[in-house]
Amino acid sequence: MKPSLLHPLRLAIPVFCGAAFLAGPAPLAAQETQPASRMISLEGDSITEQTPYYTAFGEVVTVGDFFEQMRDLPADLRPQNLELEIEAFRAMDPEQRRLLASDLVIYQQATQDAKAEGFTPDAESMEQLLARQNQAIAKVWLDENVNSKVEEPSDEEIAAYYEDKKESRFTQREQLQFRHIFFSTYKDYVVEAGDTLESIAEKMTGDASRASDILDSRSKEARSADVEDREGNMVPAQALVEGEVLLVPMSEAETQAILEKARSAYQRVTEGGEPFEDVASELSEADRPGRLLVINPGDGKQILGPIRETFDTLKDGEISEPVKTRHGYQIINRVRHRPDGPQPLDEVRDVISSTLDRERRTAIIDESFDRLWDEYRAADPKPETSPGKSIDIDEEVLAAAFTTAEPEDVIVATDAGSYTVQAFRLDFGRDFNEETPLEELLAAMDRVGLVRRELLFWDTNRKKLTETQEFADLNKALEDRFYAARYLENKMQSAIEEPSEEELRTFYEENMDRYSRDASLLLRQITKRPPIPADATEAERERILEEERAKLAKELEGVDTIDGFTAKVKELSEDDFVKADGSVGRVGLEWRDGLGQGIYDANPKSRIFGPIVWGDEVLAHYIVRRDEPRTAEFEDAKADINQQIMNKRNAAAREKIVSEMNEKAGYEYHLGS
Repeated sequence: MKPSLLHPLRLAIPVFCGAAFLAGPAPLAAQETQPASRMISLEGDSITEQTPYYTAFGEVVTVGDFFEQMRDLPADLRPQNLELEIEAFRAMDPEQRRLLASDLVIYQQATQDAKAEGFTPDAESMEQLLARQNQAIAKVWLDENVNSKVEEPSDEEIAAYYEDKKESRFTQREQLQFRHIFFSTYKDYVVEAGDTLESIAEKMTGDASRASDILDSRSKEARSADVEDREGNMVPAQALVEGEVLLVPMSEAETQAILEKARSAYQRVTEGGEPFEDVASELSEADRPGRLLVINPGDGKQILGPIRETFDTLKDGEISEPVKTRHGYQIINRVRHRPDGPQPLDEVRDVISSTLDRERRTAIIDESFDRLWDEYRAADPKPETSPGKSIDIDEEVLAAAFTTAEPEDVIVATDAGSYTVQAFRLDFGRDFNEETPLEELLAAMDRVGLVRRELLFWDTNRKKLTETQEFADLNKALEDRFYAARYLENKMQSAIEEPSEEELRTFYEENMDRYSRDASLLLRQITKRPPIPADATEAERERILEEERAKLAKELEGVDTIDGFTAKVKELSEDDFVKADGSVGRVGLEWRDGLGQGIYDANPKSRIFGPIVWGDEVLAHYIVRRDEPRTAEFEDAKADINQQIMNKRNAAAREKIVSEMNEKAGYEYHLGS
């Protein structure tokens, strides 16, 4: 099995090389041999171009030296998105700075080792190298014919484009961006027999009038409020059910303690200077504390009034004192406010500049190939586009492209592939038809990728664009980097052995839990929630639920397929938390306080379980699948076991090779994190 060599950051070995060496969760093992005396603990702002960056091959490399090394590389072989400016380097993530240095040293050492050992990639790899060298040739042509002719859009052109497109392309809806720290002034309460909302409020807060403040734990709405059914009708709130979980407001003393906690947090993020996200992650009771909240009021997203009012009083970056809301206290960190209307020009300037640049490049490219194609067609005999090859179009097939030609008929073939009638019809079907003259069809062939490729090589060769020192340097650097990557791949592969049958079986026996599965059910569900008056007696409640159960049972008579059950779900179900087809997914036997166990044990032949009364709901289930507990057989688990072992061996081999390379190069990293 071939080990994975792709590094997720793709920093120091760029796209032309094909694969970076250092993969996996732990970046580089270089730090294992770094003497503490050589490490420098620096904040990003303290780094200058004179700061020692790392030592390798007997020389201390400063940040400025590193920039020079990168500038000496052809642009296409530099790390992707690397800005060779000190400010950008300071702002870089510390781990990325470490990766940049270590990956570069690994590449340099691998290049030396590959040459010393006379390493040669296999035939398939050499074909890949040739393809990448062809890409380099294409870049030389683009630099000569396109890039050198594209003028940077002026401020006036950008402004004119903005004025023309601002209403159609750059209009935005209002957006609020903020973080918050939330302290709840509610606590859970489990309903007991005989409870009423008033008695709960009296017991928990000492004030029976706060019954209206008690919330449903799921909807966070007042438990006493009327609710809206699926038809939009308001129905009275259902009676409390023993075991139901409510959210009950805290007492005044408890609420005051929460406020003091919020004030303490406010002091930490203001006077104490602690990062807002860190304090939020530690203290906030919100879902995913510390994350950036993005609210678009125009899309119907609701925001509590006090939060909106507080947001509007803040400036970007400011932090509010604790704000009282219906659910507790909030500390608001306003990040950004984007008003309704067109985005400011400065925000979209780069987008417009890129758009204009792309349009200009496309126009120049099209014009260049129009001209090249005219020149090539006028030449007699046809020039070679590459040794022994020329662009030969089957004019008979092309003429019949919209009449008698077969889709698979070939119009033009090159060493890079064939262009068929079917492809031509897809590309030009909107432009041409059976009455289009052959000359127009021929003229259009300059837009075909394969033809353009051959024209590009022809033009490059006849102008001798690749016979320059610059291209020779690019080609050499490309070859060196490619050889280094393949050398490292080969070294990895030779260092890793496939696990034996005995090792596979031992892993299986030691990790049985990984290959065991508990009993489970795949279900679809119909939910009915009959309205039960708040003052209904227990007997009345039971009667209403039983009537609903009997009614649903009658609806399901004769239903014996999943399609029939799904149709009934869409017609009858009253559960907005379940998918439209009633699917509740795969559930274990503990699902819904043991309901899963009951369904599993019943295992009805009809696959329909119920209807049954469950709390204040009536439920019916279709058993899509019933899986018994089982342990995967060794043979079934073998592929996964092999992958697990190989992953570990891959990581170990990578760490060993990194350590060896670093030691050979005398690599030491000097910027502390």
